[in-house]
Amino acid sequence: MFIIRSIAQAQGGRRDEGVAVMKEFAATAHKDLGWGQSRILTASVGPSDSTIVMETEVATFAAFEQQLESVNKWPGMKVFGPKFAELFVSGSHRFELFRVC
Repeated sequence: MFIIRSIAQAQGGRRDEGVAVMKEFAATAHKDLGWGQSRILTASVGPSDSTIVMETEVATFAAFEQQLESVNKWPGMKVFGPKFAELFVSGSHRFELFRVC
């Protein structure tokens, strides 16, 4: 089992808006794409307080790769892509993958 963290920096002063969009994205992807439940985390002190993390559990690394393929083809990205571009610092997005021991 793996924990996947999708991490991005919100634009200055827009963290709460970013959190709302990430929650909406996670709920919609869960419903439309059959993704597992996700949780949204934020940093709360210092320069990293604009960091937003969406954490999702997957059974295998292959399942994560399938999620990436499905989300890239998903029509919902036409809705969420522009919102992400507006709210998040360009180039700040990254993934972290952790094996659950």
